Amino acid sequence: MDKRKNSILQAVINSYIDSGNAISSSKLAQDYGFHVSPATIRSELALLETEGYLTHPHTSSGRVPTDKGYRFYVDNYVKSHLTPNDTRTEVIKTYKDLFNDISLILEQTAYILAELTNCFCFISMPDMRHSIIKMIKVILLNVHQILVVILMDTGISKDFLINGSEKIDDADLDQISNLLHKTFLDKSFAELENLELKKMLGELPGHKKLLEKTFQVIKNAGAYLKERPTIFKKGASNLMIYNHDFSCIEDLRGIVEVIEQEKTLANLIFEKNTTADEVNFTIGSENNENRLRSCTMAQVSYTVNDNEGDVVVIGPRRLKYMNISTVLHAVSKNLDTIINEQITN
Repeated sequence: MDKRKNSILQAVINSYIDSGNAISSSKLAQDYGFHVSPATIRSELALLETEGYLTHPHTSSGRVPTDKGYRFYVDNYVKSHLTPNDTRTEVIKTYKDLFNDISLILEQTAYILAELTNCFCFISMPDMRHSIIKMIKVILLNVHQILVVILMDTGISKDFLINGSEKIDDADLDQISNLLHKTFLDKSFAELENLELKKMLGELPGHKKLLEKTFQVIKNAGAYLKERPTIFKKGASNLMIYNHDFSCIEDLRGIVEVIEQEKTLANLIFEKNTTADEVNFTIGSENNENRLRSCTMAQVSYTVNDNEGDVVVIGPRRLKYMNISTVLHAVSKNLDTIINEQITN
């Protein structure tokens, strides 16, 4: 694509993102001063439409970008920048009061993202199946019930309520706690899938059923985490700001269905093709989820102790791509730094 056509395409997309209205040749000539006549601009617009980068609504002589046009724009113009100082300050100030509770950090980050982007945002917890178990605490609730609390190297904790048929006293509790600690310490949920239980059960034959149940509950939790990661989401109502960007109420209803279903959101993460620090945009028809064909999804990864989570923004195709890229890149960097600092403190 030659330089002039390139500049005109960029101008059309920038203007359309700002206004939501089809862009005419006269507006481009007036706003951007290309030093060519409106007739020349019209000719270039016609070529860009022929090549599939632009289209025009039936009711207007102006042009709007196609998915191909947005893709060219993202690949050639949208770069990740350092976040503005006020945004960085806002993010860090919020994190300072959250101590080492990763759930609170991620929930607040989703809220900040929704405020900064005016879009729907969700964040997945890092893949806990590969987190290393660093501590196990067993709490006696009553003579037939214990609570097993597991703390992982990511700072994330999980608790499991176990009901047993045999009675448990304080002496039993110490033995069970020591055995679970010895068996599971420095292992991941993924490793537990292939762990041999025979030796462990032989050490406390009087509590075989309770130990079997405890192991099965923890093992099942690993499988559940694989299928459905913990997700924090905010900003669903922001989509109503863009209701005129969706062709009909059915489009909007389909989007709402997607964002209400955490398993569907998890599937969007599993389909990703991103690396850490790279903001990836999936535009319109590029979405495998049909109900998001009128949307753009922006996605970036972050890591906690080599365990990866994802930050996702969903909005209309008329997205403020540069702003979204800037904010996501900064939030990813801050999450990496803040969470890992909190864990080591």
